[in-house]
Amino acid sequence: MSNDIIIKDTGLLSTVAQTDLSDLIRPLVNEIHLFGTYVAGTTHLEYDSALDDLQAGDKLTLVREDNKFDNNAIVIQTKDGRKIGYVPEKDNLVFSRLMDAGKLLIASGTAFSPSPEGMARFYKDVTKYKKYLLLRPEEISNSPEVVHRLGVIAMNTAIEVDIYGNVNSTHITGTKMMNGIGGSGDFARNAYLTIFYTPSIAKDGKISAVVPMCSHIDHTEHDVDIIITEQGIADLRGKAPRERALEIINNCAHPDYRPILLDYFKRATEATHHANTPHILEEALSFHERFVATGSMKK
Repeated sequence: MSNDIIIKDTGLLSTVAQTDLSDLIRPLVNEIHLFGTYVAGTTHLEYDSALDDLQAGDKLTLVREDNKFDNNAIVIQTKDGRKIGYVPEKDNLVFSRLMDAGKLLIASGTAFSPSPEGMARFYKDVTKYKKYLLLRPEEISNSPEVVHRLGVIAMNTAIEVDIYGNVNSTHITGTKMMNGIGGSGDFARNAYLTIFYTPSIAKDGKISAVVPMCSHIDHTEHDVDIIITEQGIADLRGKAPRERALEIINNCAHPDYRPILLDYFKRATEATHHANTPHILEEALSFHERFVATGSMKK
């Protein structure tokens, strides 16, 4: 990426989502690697597509598209304008904002995940395709030294976060595995800035993504800088646990759950005589217990 945004105290995504576009044009001195993702929409390409001609090291260009299905659509194409696919819809909001602000974005590949049809074509002519593909091993792509040296801004999704900033990325109610942890731990612990984002609620409001205590913890509060939901941003840097709790509850929790969480935090603080990280052990997992018993975390 040849240009990047100025990082303000409220964090990267706050800058992108809330700042006027005119304020996003000043470049940083050094490049910062922002994000890695896959290419969507490859199944809709013509058989003789640009995928056949890609070579290791080719730079791909991101281009905004007027798309009736997605207002934030971003096409990934070769330098000569041939379409590769799209930035996945779940990942394109921030980058569409950057591009609308006049930022020049380029992308390079570190993984290859073709459609079933594309994989069949690949295996049919492995000798041809192997010289066009470069898949970096985990020792390089997830290397703590490389992540730290590049000043990576790590953005990962969370299933739930607790009021002190611990993050559950993998398990539903602490027992059912939703997905693997992937490389999020490598990036969270070594990035210049570590961001986790999630909707504040799920299942039509029956589940709160902000809970008193996570039912499973993949990333501790010590590795988390910023938490983001559609409700707002909690910048946790430099804050003590009780300050983090209020930051997360007031800025990220859904209004339906905010009073419940504030009540829990207040009672926990009083019950523990203002302990460093207040909890009422009998109630710490009460949100999950209610969900298992009634199908909703609401009281």
